[in-house]
Amino acid sequence: MSNVSKSNKTHINHSIQLSNQSSDPLIKNIFIRHHIYQEIRVFFCQRGYIEVETPILVRCPGMDPYIDAIAVEAEMYLATSPELQMKRLLGMGFHRIFQFTKAFRKGEKGNLHNPEFGILEWYHIHRDYYYLMDEVEALIRHLVQKLIDLGIDHIELEESPFPRCSIDELFQTHAGWCPSLSWDEERFFLDFIDKIEPYIISKPAAKEAMRLLHHYLLILFGSIHPRS
Repeated sequence: MSNVSKSNKTHINHSIQLSNQSSDPLIKNIFIRHHIYQEIRVFFCQRGYIEVETPILVRCPGMDPYIDAIAVEAEMYLATSPELQMKRLLGMGFHRIFQFTKAFRKGEKGNLHNPEFGILEWYHIHRDYYYLMDEVEALIRHLVQKLIDLGIDHIELEESPFPRCSIDELFQTHAGWCPSLSWDEERFFLDFIDKIEPYIISKPAAKEAMRLLHHYLLILFGSIHPRS
């Protein structure tokens, strides 16, 4: 083993020891956040993605009429997502890109929404959403396994693959209408927040995943303190 590898292993063991020994939840969460960030980078780099960084202060914050941007100064806004800037990079010839960044949306409130939040966004050209569903599941399983390997937590997930269902099936069953047959953008987003999200969270299979989401991903992308 090289000196660099030995040094990295020593650092990881030391950080895990500090995390496990500390009674301060802030210290534990900082270490958890660090490991999750590192493993997300490992996951995407192993798949040939390039990490990029796009501006937060932009002239055009987004095109969605139901997302309000936060104005900073004349004709400048805080980005509501990195989508537009990342798609410009795709147009320049990049095939697989990802990034961590901050996004800002005016008036967002609730247990799952904040005006300021962290976002992980990635793009892989010439791949459909079935491929991306598999990739999302692979990412979650990678992170969960790493947390188990590090002794940080034991999380049980369903057998592969995760259950899949269509948007139309969800909305027809729980909101009483079919988006693909009678599209209404405002109703879609309101019903998603009021009816679809609560249903997904209530599913027994989702409870463990939501515990992971609230405790670890909010540490990673939201507040450093987990919500109960």
